[in-house]
Amino acid sequence: MPVMPSDNGGHRYISFLRGNASTRRLIRAAIGIDQPPQFSHSPIPMKTGRLLLVNQCRDKLDFSPFIKMKRLFLACTPRTGNLWFRKLLASALEITAVAAHSPPEIDWDALPDEFLVAMHWHRTLEMQTLLEERHIDVLVTMRHPLDILISILRFCQFEPATAFWLGGEGGSEAALKDANPTDRRFLAYALSGRAAALFSVSLEWLRQARAVVRYEDLVERPQQTLQEVVEILGEAPAQPLDQGIRSYEISQLRSLTGEHCWLGRPGLWRSVISDEYRKAIYQKHRIVFDAFGYTVAGPKLTAEEALGNWRDLLLHK
Repeated sequence: MPVMPSDNGGHRYISFLRGNASTRRLIRAAIGIDQPPQFSHSPIPMKTGRLLLVNQCRDKLDFSPFIKMKRLFLACTPRTGNLWFRKLLASALEITAVAAHSPPEIDWDALPDEFLVAMHWHRTLEMQTLLEERHIDVLVTMRHPLDILISILRFCQFEPATAFWLGGEGGSEAALKDANPTDRRFLAYALSGRAAALFSVSLEWLRQARAVVRYEDLVERPQQTLQEVVEILGEAPAQPLDQGIRSYEISQLRSLTGEHCWLGRPGLWRSVISDEYRKAIYQKHRIVFDAFGYTVAGPKLTAEEALGNWRDLLLHK
């Protein structure tokens, strides 16, 4: 499945002028202000590539709608390949990328002109207002929900910070300690309000997103998927995409992030989650599966077979 552009009408700005932070600083200096004031105005006249600045109106000029800046918010359910995608896209666009558990952790005023902020956070009115006021576009990553659960199960064995996801909404991952995909504790977690809350993040932001990236597509076709996102954003790569992809291969990510990355292989759920558990989880979270085009069809698997396959997977470090 290709990258899915949103249906919100595309760019919200007209790009009369494109430039980097240095360009914008020169423009501000030319009109004698530190930051563009916030007033509505008519389009800025252009002639032979130069801005015609009217001194009498300089206090009413607001260049922000006419300067297309790369300001992105990656809103996503945990364990959807967001760290990998964040690094790939930030590298391709040459912008700063940061991540946080909640909006107050970010000093929004201190961010550079162009940036990518990643967060597992609900689509609240406050968050929407913040993004709109700062002209920040939304991106979403998603992954097969059963693979998300497997990734969470493995990740939480050594990462206590999962407790900070969504501020601890719906509980934590403590019950998964030393569990496996055939354990009843795993099923209870998968059917819990905690799992529902985490799954809801990507779903809530789906319709507002400029682009939706599925992990499976990113793994199978990284360059094509990344190129599609860049084009949807109306940008051009600042460096060859294959250069960034090579820099952030799974082996490289492991060296950079430690245990954060594991196998980087979609579809693990087929070999470690039994038929019984698959069906129960699908029925509980059907809206999430269906919204992103995922099913639970796969080879029949008993609990004994699933446990044996899980133990084999754990041998891969």
